[in-house]
Amino acid sequence: MTDYSDEDITHFYNVALDLVDKAGKVVVSAIENRDKKIAEKASPTDLVTETDKAVEDLLVSGLKKQFPNHDFIGEEDVSAQSGCVSNFSSKPTWIIDPIDGTMNFVHTNPLVTISVGLTINGKLVIGIISAPFKGRGATCNSKPIKVSNCTQLSLAQCILEVWSRDGAESEAKQQANFSSIVSKVHSVRSLGSACLNFAFVAAGNSDVYCHAGIRCWDMAAGALIVQESGGVVLDPSGKDFDLMSRRILVASSQDLVKEWITQVDFKTSEFKRDYPDVIFPCS
Repeated sequence: MTDYSDEDITHFYNVALDLVDKAGKVVVSAIENRDKKIAEKASPTDLVTETDKAVEDLLVSGLKKQFPNHDFIGEEDVSAQSGCVSNFSSKPTWIIDPIDGTMNFVHTNPLVTISVGLTINGKLVIGIISAPFKGRGATCNSKPIKVSNCTQLSLAQCILEVWSRDGAESEAKQQANFSSIVSKVHSVRSLGSACLNFAFVAAGNSDVYCHAGIRCWDMAAGALIVQESGGVVLDPSGKDFDLMSRRILVASSQDLVKEWITQVDFKTSEFKRDYPDVIFPCS
């Protein structure tokens, strides 16, 4: 596999950032439309809109024009096919979630994000999370960001997403997780966008976020941004984070992670992997 210089990576980043800015304008112009064309994917709460597709097309076509030899994993393209990633190689691979927080978008809730990650040789090298209604999301208008100094679970703000109409087993585990967490942390929040959750932890606005069932395009950019901001990225079990596992735990410090793992009995279901091979992009 050809090695890429820092200059190459910077060029990739700048091209992607320009496209993400353009995509943000599409989202901003579309969110106020009360007659959005909405379709269900795997369930009544797993939605896709024409804007999801338009944003993914804008990003993929723009990147392909500049980098025709790169590979792409886009949420809507994968969902329209088998539902799983069909190929993942050492080639530069862009992993894209065009609108993370589609349920929020459908309800004209501005807590939505665009997520773009790039792996080379299976390692994450670029992560962009843009909140179109909040400047540039995790980039904080190009100013450096850093995770919080929180080391105690009792002082931590935890982000925990809640999925409705997801079946009795899922509901039972979510209720058990909430019960296990709420008595041990300082506060619990639910924002409705996994990518925004990562950005909040990376910027020190929240301290810990754990989730199972999300996809590689939800996690790719956010995992790198949290790591680069000084945070900890792991599997909820405490093992190394696997990009294709559909599970992740991010936190501001190792001490906080240790308390989380020893005090919180976080229950997860068995989800079909996004891709059979184990990918450790942050190790």
